Amino acid sequence: MDDIEILLGGEWIYDGVKCVESGQVFDYNFVEDTVIKEKTFVFVETDIDNVSRNLFTNFNLYVCIFSTKGQIRITDKTTPTVNQIKDMGYYVGTYANRIDVLCDIVDRILNGSNKIKGIGEVQPADRGYCTIYYPNNKFYGKCLKYKIMNYNEDDFCEN
Repeated sequence: MDDIEILLGGEWIYDGVKCVESGQVFDYNFVEDTVIKEKTFVFVETDIDNVSRNLFTNFNLYVCIFSTKGQIRITDKTTPTVNQIKDMGYYVGTYANRIDVLCDIVDRILNGSNKIKGIGEVQPADRGYCTIYYPNNKFYGKCLKYKIMNYNEDDFCEN
């Protein structure tokens, strides 16, 4: 399976054997109760604040990153290790953990971006930008909230 298949999950038949991967990136905000592997997950969700002249003008983007509690701490024995994360250019200080590092990575990709086709500029929300996220008692994480303004429907139309 390639990285996309592993991240999104699904069922496949390889050499006559059924392979099932639960995935790690979802467009809904829950994890199946049957997940038994320790994993880190990302949920992406939106809601719409404004509709102006029948166009989506402002909406919220939520990126929730969470992991089983046993995966949170980053040490010299985890994958990746503290040094590997530092080598990738991310800060791992005394108090940083897997969720903090992943939130930093997501924020570096999204914050101020206008490169996502079909939407305007992405900015951190004025209120509730980073909140604690507990989908259930087995997991810990954080949810990042962004405001997306000036939805541009012209990106989807060819002239």
